[in-house]
Amino acid sequence: TYSQAGTLNASVNSSLLQDGSYNISFNVSDSLGNYNQTLRKITVDNTRPVFDFLGINDGDIRASGDLNVDAGWSDAASGVETASFTLENQTESYARSLNGTVYEADLSNSVYNLTYSIEDYAGNNYSETVEVLYDTKAPSLKVFKPENNSLASVNFSVAAGFSDGVSGIKNATYSVVNDSTVLSGQLND
Repeated sequence: TYSQAGTLNASVNSSLLQDGSYNISFNVSDSLGNYNQTLRKITVDNTRPVFDFLGINDGDIRASGDLNVDAGWSDAASGVETASFTLENQTESYARSLNGTVYEADLSNSVYNLTYSIEDYAGNNYSETVEVLYDTKAPSLKVFKPENNSLASVNFSVAAGFSDGVSGIKNATYSVVNDSTVLSGQLND
């Protein structure tokens, strides 16, 4: 005896297939040899999209202006559906579409984690996080010695304190200058 109705449910492991276009053939026949067939076309996409370039790279330092976050991306099979970024530090978080902007007025002097994210139409996703320093403030400098308008003895000391909480101190120097003499040196941290 044959059944008069039924359903077909199966799970296909697409990881066994290469990315590309496929036809799925559904076939049914009865006990007398009558036959019916329906075809469906599908695209298998198991490969994540990739970034072709990142506009801001790990360790970049920005000293002023708006932060324009751009990138290029590609996906060989289904195409990229969403492309976004998140910029965050300890207290702030901004999420935008890629090739978007975070305005200078919204940013503070800080080290930020910038996460680029893309997802293709098949649900494959990829993200990459870089560290970016946004530093618009000059380092602090406090002179300890000598006092302003003081009298200098034969040997006198110079001393200062300095700091920069974001990008760090590259160098710290002093100079003793008049019309004919220049004496300079390096301040130690």
